[in-house]
Amino acid sequence: MKKITLAFGSLFCTLLSMNVQAQIPVKPSHVVFVLEENYSYSDITSTFASYAPVINSLIKDSLTYSTVNFTQMFAITHPSEPNYLELFSGSNQGVTVDESGPDANAPFDDCNMGSSLISAGYTFIGYSETQPSPGWFNTDNSNYYTKHCPWINWMNGDNGVICTKDSIPVGSDLPFAPVGTYYPDSNHYSSLPTVSWVIPNIIDDMHDPSTPSTAISNGDTWFKTNMMPLVRWAINPANNTLVIVVWDEDDELHSNNIPMLFCGSLVKPGNCTTKINLYNLL
Repeated sequence: MKKITLAFGSLFCTLLSMNVQAQIPVKPSHVVFVLEENYSYSDITSTFASYAPVINSLIKDSLTYSTVNFTQMFAITHPSEPNYLELFSGSNQGVTVDESGPDANAPFDDCNMGSSLISAGYTFIGYSETQPSPGWFNTDNSNYYTKHCPWINWMNGDNGVICTKDSIPVGSDLPFAPVGTYYPDSNHYSSLPTVSWVIPNIIDDMHDPSTPSTAISNGDTWFKTNMMPLVRWAINPANNTLVIVVWDEDDELHSNNIPMLFCGSLVKPGNCTTKINLYNLL
């Protein structure tokens, strides 16, 4: 796979047909990916929409929140971990199941989103809720799941092996909380890295429990508290920021059609009906 930063540099030029506001290539100061879990587009926007009023408000009030709603966005496969790896690196790296901790073949030696940005002089950080400590990658811990943090498979020191190519530094693997210590509070969003991933824990990303009324409501409430301040900040053109909210996979009942939203002043609000997938997003 060629260097991912080539795509990053021309992101908005490539997506002009997908409701991008600018007519020349624009390089956002900050791009924040927020990853959710296990529900289809129709689940979130129709069947169980009443459990996700905040997320649906981004769609219904797209002018207010400067939101593009991608109606034909698709994950690649099942289960979760291969999709995360595919979005992060353009490949599942041979991983076809969910795992705890790095894969047995890690550290991988392949181009990925984080290392490409860092090598080009940008910054990347993955923030994971309930992660026990900075640089943690060994195993799952309580409601923190390593399978949702693909960068751990490229970190220096995985499985006792030093990754010398396309590596992710330990300092790019941080807990989400306490907010203000690792992930910046609402007064300091300008300190966000060039690109970051925000990974809620399995209670707050709609993964658990299996009951939609509880899982989706929990995720929507968490999003309201933790991500809506960022969305409102991104609406200001002076902040030159894009927030991407995307699900990893559907419920295995809707051809893997998942929700995805782009929020921020850089986009033209409305629906995008172009069929795309996680590779296109990368």
